[in-house]
Amino acid sequence: MVIVRLCSESDLVDNSVRRFVVEGKEILVGKLAGKYYALDERCTHRGSPLSEGSLEDGVITCPWHYGQFDLATREVRCPPPAAPLKTQELRVEEADILISIV
Repeated sequence: MVIVRLCSESDLVDNSVRRFVVEGKEILVGKLAGKYYALDERCTHRGSPLSEGSLEDGVITCPWHYGQFDLATREVRCPPPAAPLKTQELRVEEADILISIV
């Protein structure tokens, strides 16, 4: 397992998502009501980049086919996706956002 610094807390705006690439893996990091979430960046339906979609009321809408995922639970809120997003291990240490890559 490798621990990588993504950014500082001040680099992430509340109620937004941002894409990172860590060791070839695309990660979507969201900040919602002061809490941080790290998920796979690609939609489970057709692989669209979720960071190019929209985040409203904690729900990410896919830019291609408008499927929706709950940022906090990663569950599908609206099809066409059938599978939830995978969660990535994220933590905050001394104002740095860190992620563990297996």
